[in-house]
Amino acid sequence: MWCTIWAIYHLENRDYAREGFIIMHFAFLAIGFATPLKYHIVLHALLMANIIVSNMWNHYEYYTIMLALAIPLYIGVVIMLWILENSYADQYLVKKQLEISSVSDELTGVNNRYIINEIIDQSTDKFSLQKDIVVLMFDIDFFKKVNDTYGHEAGDEILKYVSAKIKSHLSKDDYIIRWGGEEFIVILVDYAIDNALELAEKLRSDVENSNNGICPITISMGLCKYNKNETYHQCVDKADKALYYAKNHGRNQIINYNDL
Repeated sequence: MWCTIWAIYHLENRDYAREGFIIMHFAFLAIGFATPLKYHIVLHALLMANIIVSNMWNHYEYYTIMLALAIPLYIGVVIMLWILENSYADQYLVKKQLEISSVSDELTGVNNRYIINEIIDQSTDKFSLQKDIVVLMFDIDFFKKVNDTYGHEAGDEILKYVSAKIKSHLSKDDYIIRWGGEEFIVILVDYAIDNALELAEKLRSDVENSNNGICPITISMGLCKYNKNETYHQCVDKADKALYYAKNHGRNQIINYNDL
């Protein structure tokens, strides 16, 4: 822009300066498609300021016409970009919400079972995560009694409380999935079996000893280290068998499938 103004300064005939500045306005329109509106307003306004400042030594013959054209152009470009930005933002937010809701459980806010499709190889049904994985399956002990005694709304609150409590102990690389009803799966990424057992005990103890505001609850867990030669179905099935054993042998405990 300043190079153009400097070139105009050296021209004998400056009749086309106004057309040049109009072209610049449309150039700013193009730039605006890739610039947040709040920045565009400031940057585009600098063009207006440059016309006014450069007129001090260029003395444009059509200075008033240039301003008369520039101001409506500036306002029009800003309005158009505002409309486009808001329209795009709405579409983007709707798209993101749909993406989130497609893999999120509506009640608890954790992942639903469709998130599995994003972390497995569809052709082999094996986990695509290139790290050691431990699958932990748990559910809430005597959950039916909670619903029968305190009502289903209280049961929903318990589900939300437990899932949030478990999630608070996980890293950003781990997954917690509501598998169905009061049953959840936790996929621990980059965990040795000893570390996974230690974390599982923290989860179990924290749920047992925390106050959810409704009633005391405990959880039972089944745990299995993923073998890269098996499918995720096989690993989940092993964790489910370990959970079944835990529930039938006293509840409120963690069972490692390999110890059965």
